Amino acid sequence: MLDLQTTWEDTLPAVAYVDHRAPLHDALAAMLDEVDYPMLLVDAACRLRHANRMAHGLLADGTSLRIEGQHLLLPKAQEAPLAKAVQAACHKGLRSLVQLDLRQDLSTSVAVSPLAWGDDPPLALLVFCRPAVCQDLSLQGFARAHGLTLTETKVLQALCEGVPVRSIARQHGVALSTVRTQVGNLRAKLGAGDIRALVQRVATLPPMLHALRALAPRC
Repeated sequence: MLDLQTTWEDTLPAVAYVDHRAPLHDALAAMLDEVDYPMLLVDAACRLRHANRMAHGLLADGTSLRIEGQHLLLPKAQEAPLAKAVQAACHKGLRSLVQLDLRQDLSTSVAVSPLAWGDDPPLALLVFCRPAVCQDLSLQGFARAHGLTLTETKVLQALCEGVPVRSIARQHGVALSTVRTQVGNLRAKLGAGDIRALVQRVATLPPMLHALRALAPRC
């Protein structure tokens, strides 16, 4: 657990960053840190130029994706597909979606997009899956804004994690009918026709990320 006096920057591995040539670049970097998708900026040789806060959670894992000598390294079987996509983005301006099996228990999709940067050599933006349907802080803010009870909030969070209603009842130690009533209350308060609509409302929330958190993606 981080000490409250410790900033998230103190916990990050050493990586290379794009040189900031104007105050606007600092603001843009700060904006990227508020996005709840891990995002990496690399050149055609897969050298890391920038990583937002969410990406540092993935890099800090060290067992699936890591930085060595400023180069982005993946498991051997995954290096070629990503390198090919990065080169196509940098040299041909092509966009692609790459599926990576980083570990036996971690598979993720990566959007690879070309990114021009003035007169500099072209770069590629790698956007990984978000860690969850919604970050906890966003969900809590959403719950408060709509007057949800603590129990209703927990039920909504479980639904967003794909937990069936019957399993929620078992986990909470209540009758199935109780959870169905709670789901009905959620639908009424949020104006949602069914569970799918409930989850969609939460999935489209803007991120509200805690300054001390850096989560790795699980998707």
